[in-house]
Amino acid sequence: MASKITDAANAAEGNLDDPKNHLPSWLFVEDIDAQHLYIDGKPVYPNVLPIVVMLFQPEGALDIQRQTQQAERIDRDIRSVIGPVADQVQISCIMLDVPGDHCGGSGAIWRLPQIAAIAGFQHLTHLVKAA
Repeated sequence: MASKITDAANAAEGNLDDPKNHLPSWLFVEDIDAQHLYIDGKPVYPNVLPIVVMLFQPEGALDIQRQTQQAERIDRDIRSVIGPVADQVQISCIMLDVPGDHCGGSGAIWRLPQIAAIAGFQHLTHLVKAA
C-alpha cells in the first residue's frame, strides 16, 4: 500500500521518471486501532475500516485538478491492494498546503522553486528557470 500511495503522489507531482526526485517524498504509516474511531459518537468498527491519508505539499505545488487526480488514484490504488474488504473501507484524503516559508530541510528553508527543482515537478519547471 505504501508504494501505491507514493506512486500516486509522484504521479500528481509529475516526477515519475527520475528516482532521485523521489527523495523528498516521505511516507509515514501510523496504525490506529479502528476500535478507537468514532463517527457521530458511535464506534465505526467493525462496519467501517478507516484509512486516512494526509498529504503535506508545498503551497502552490498542486492545483485542484492535480489534487483531485491524486485523491482518486490513492482511493483506487488502496482499494486494489486491500481486495475483499474494500467495500468496508472509508478512505479520507486530507491535503494540506504548507506555506512557502514553512518548508525546509538540511538546515535551510526551501521556497517553491527550490522544491520544484529538488522534487522534479515537471509542471513547475517555469519556476525553476525563473529562480
